[in-house]
Amino acid sequence: MRGRRRVAKVVVRKSGIHGDGLFAAEEIPWGTKIIEYKGERISDDVAFARIAAGADSIFELGRDATIDGSYGGNEARLPNPRRRNPNAFILRDEGRIW
Repeated sequence: MRGRRRVAKVVVRKSGIHGDGLFAAEEIPWGTKIIEYKGERISDDVAFARIAAGADSIFELGRDATIDGSYGGNEARLPNPRRRNPNAFILRDEGRIW
C-alpha cells in the first residue's frame, strides 16, 4: 500500500507527570503515524484569545488555521512530550496533524 502508513496502538492511563497521558501499547517503529490530532478548527484570533486564557491543547496548522484539541478533540492532546530527547514528532500533512 504505497503512501499509506500504519497507525500505532496507544492507550490512555494516569501519568506520573500530569493527569492522563497517552502511552504506546506496542513498540512503534520510526515513521509510524501514532494518532491524528483532532479538535475544533479555529482562526488565529480565537487561538490567541484561548492561549491568553490558559489553553494548552492548540496546534497551528497554517496561516489562520489552528486546531484546539480541548474542543471536540481526542486522545492526541494527552502526550507529555519530553523537550530534551523527544520520542515523537509532529507531522503536518495535507491539512491534518499527526
